[in-house]
Amino acid sequence: MAALGGGASLNNTTGAAVTGPTFPLANANGIAGTTGAATDVGSGFGKIDTALGKLNTSISGNATAIGDLTNQLNNGTIGLVQQAAAGQNLTVGKNIDGAAVNFADKDGAARRRPVRVEHRCRQWFPVVRDQPESGAEHG
Repeated sequence: MAALGGGASLNNTTGAAVTGPTFPLANANGIAGTTGAATDVGSGFGKIDTALGKLNTSISGNATAIGDLTNQLNNGTIGLVQQAAAGQNLTVGKNIDGAAVNFADKDGAARRRPVRVEHRCRQWFPVVRDQPESGAEHG
């Protein structure tokens, strides 16, 4: 009987009284939304099976959500840099507050490439040409 674990025993001196096992399954209970110890091997396996089923469902849902996030980041539809559709303008931080965009590298040197500026009003705005700069912050 002791091989069953969970405190199971057979007492021959009291007329072969059997003490059934109890299996505290705190982790399985937490996952499966159940409570209490399993009082036999069958109910113990039942609780573990229910918990494994819930874990499988949860993991599958997480994998789907992670895949969706990956696709959205790769397609530029979420994150700081976004693009509404292929060929459309890129936006940087359009939904957050900030006074400047910092394009500095790890050493603090500003790195940028020339940017095309479109004329969308009746005035022309001066374009700053790419020049070496000492500061990393540009407004």
